[in-house]
Order: sequence, then C-alpha cells, then structure tokens
Amino acid sequence: MISNNLNMLDIVNQLYSRKRCLIGDEVRASLDYLEELNPYFKRISFPSGYKAYDWEVPDEWQLDRALLMHESGKVIADTDRNFLEVVLYSVPTDAWISKEQLIKHLHYSEERPCAVPYITSYYTKRWGFCITKHDFETLPDGYYHAEIRSRFQKGTLDMSHAILKGRSKKEVFFSTYICHPNLANNELSGPALLMKLAEYVGGIKDRHYTYRFVIAPETIGALCYLSKELNTLKENVIAGYILSCVGDDRAYSHIASPTGVNLSDVALRAAIKLKENAREYSFLERGSDERQYCSPKVDLPICGFSRSKYGEYPEYHTSDDNLDVVTEKGLMGSFLIMKNIIDSLENGVIPSAVCTGEPRLGIRNLYSCESNTGERPADTRNIENILAYSNGKRSIYEICELCKIGLGDGLRTINILKDNRLLFLEHI
Repeated sequence: MISNNLNMLDIVNQLYSRKRCLIGDEVRASLDYLEELNPYFKRISFPSGYKAYDWEVPDEWQLDRALLMHESGKVIADTDRNFLEVVLYSVPTDAWISKEQLIKHLHYSEERPCAVPYITSYYTKRWGFCITKHDFETLPDGYYHAEIRSRFQKGTLDMSHAILKGRSKKEVFFSTYICHPNLANNELSGPALLMKLAEYVGGIKDRHYTYRFVIAPETIGALCYLSKELNTLKENVIAGYILSCVGDDRAYSHIASPTGVNLSDVALRAAIKLKENAREYSFLERGSDERQYCSPKVDLPICGFSRSKYGEYPEYHTSDDNLDVVTEKGLMGSFLIMKNIIDSLENGVIPSAVCTGEPRLGIRNLYSCESNTGERPADTRNIENILAYSNGKRSIYEICELCKIGLGDGLRTINILKDNRLLFLEHI
C-alpha cells in the first residue's frame, strides 16, 4: 500500500541521522525506508568493480569510529558526535603525530568558521579529519593521536527507481541522489520531494505520459543507471529534472541544459519566472547529476532544479546544513513548481483556439471590466492574451513567457478556456 499524503519534512527528519556514504548499509537502510513508503520503487544494485563507462564502483567503506585527540586528552574530532568530522573513505590510521604533521590532514571552512565541512576521498587513498576553523586556530602544540577504525570490502552500489506507466511510452524523468550524511537540504530534500511527486503522479488517473523516478548515489550512481538504461532513456525521455537542494525557502533556481531551450528548460523557466528571487544558471555552472544526463553521447533533455542552488547557499556542504535549513514552506514551494509542470504536460502542452476571430467572452461570463479606469482586470486580460497566442504552434510555456504570467496562472486560465470549449490541447 502506497502511503497517502506523504509529509516531506517527516521524510527529511526520519533520514537525517543516517550515516550515509557513497555506498553501504546506511544507503540501503535509507532506500528500505523510502521503498516502504512507495512499493513501486524497486532496488537495483551494482557490485564493487562494476565499470560504468570511465568510472568504476569502489569498494564499500565501513567506519567503526574516527577519533582525534590531543595528548592532554582533549578531543578534537569524533565521529560519535558528528559523522562529518572524518574525511569519508579515509584509510585506517592509528598514529601519534606532531601538530605540524597533523595540519595537512585537517580540513575546515573559511566561510563558515563555526561549522564542520563535508569532505570525501572516494577515489584517492588518504585520511583526514574535519573540524571548525575556530578549533583549527586554537589547536594546542604537542602531539596528537589520530585513530580511524575503517575498512574496505567488496560490496554493492544500491539505488532505487519507479516507473509509473501511462498511455504513452514517452517519459518524464525525475532524479535525485542519496549518499551524504548529516546534510539536510543538500541530501534529503531531493528524495523527500521526489517521493511526494511519485505519490502525486500515482494518483493521476489515466496518465498520458510515463514517469520515471530515480534515487541513486550522486555521479557514480547516475553513471551506473545510464549504463543500464541509456537506450531506453534516449528513446523515450521528453523532459526531466535533477532535484537537488530543494528544501529551503530563499530562492528558486534553474540550472539550464547545455542548450537552455529544451522542453524541461522552457517549462521550468515559465514555472518560476515570477517567483521572488528566481535565478537561472547556465550549464557552465552545473554541479549535480545534470553533468551525467546531459553529457555528450547521453544528451537527454534534462535540466536542474533547486531552491537555493548547491554551492550558493551559505550552509552548503557543512554541518550547518541541518534540519533548520529545510522548511515545510520550502519543500511545498518546490512541490508546487513540479506539480504545475506535471499538470501542464498531462493537460497537453500545445493550445489551439477554436473560434475564428475573438470569441464573445461576455456570454460565457469570462469578460469583466469592473475598473473605473476601463482597464480589464488581470484574469480577463490573461484570458484574452492566452487565446490570442494559442495558434496551435506555441507551447503553454512560450505563451506564458509572451504574456508575462507564471505557469500556475497560465494553467488556471487554460483550464477555464478548455472548460468553455474555447481551445483544445495537444500533447507533444
């Protein structure tokens, strides 16, 4: 039974304390939880050593504990209090070293001096600890015991996907990642939103399009998925979104595809156009799995969606990206953006006016001129403008751009006109 009325913030809270890494038990446990919420999601696994194009699935990294202690007994770093306090994938270490020797193994954030940074070393054998800049600057002289009880073993990279079939084989694609520990917005807002979208799409009766939802470790997970599904994706996907950092309520961000003009781009541009603090970034500023899905020889019509873009909000990749950053308002704002895009696709993207010449709106109670100045109110003006541009060649997204209205208002107006048989809609 699929959970109804999923609460996105609950998902974030439930998964926040999991000590996830690129692959391993904590990723599997997180996927177990998500699959219980929606049994349409099915597991896919790739063994260590699996070649995904130019990349290879690494061994699993297991950590019992990482502890850095001064000779006085003062604890400098301890993963029992914060899993971010070790460089993920650190090799086993048990050594007494001087402060001078230790410094090259320490990492801190210049921008967030009171936060612990998130640092990984998936493909380079090294070890290290992550501390606050304040702690770094106040390190006492003397010797330190660095102990990292870790091990590497053959394992599996795990991901989960759901394919909700519609009348058409054409697909709308959503992807997010799950591979970071103790980061709320960067790590968990994407899966929370993706699960909510899967629930919403599952409730659409007589779906026109097929919808594909993917939750995988970032980068290597996307590459593994492409190695399995590339031909199907290239044949069927008409639009798609990488969901990353979608839980704060400070901005709306569009990370464009390489061309910036595919269906995903124009739909998202229309959906966030009139939002406060809406930002568009070029593909040159990419950073998440749009790097893989838009790469040469893949070239899917996909772009990225964030609230505050990764790397652009102050808490990013530090311990400050905690449960205070993700809000119900932020998550719901992201959901409504994607919902409007889904609804517009399901409605039909290309509107065509029925009447030759302007129709009589008054006899349909669609014409209003209540202003003392004689100006038509916004609703009436939107109706007139959308009809005027509905020539059967332009998409609803292009029309919203031309009429300077948001996609939500455009959808409401389109549905009014559709109900009054003044236009019809065609799918792509």
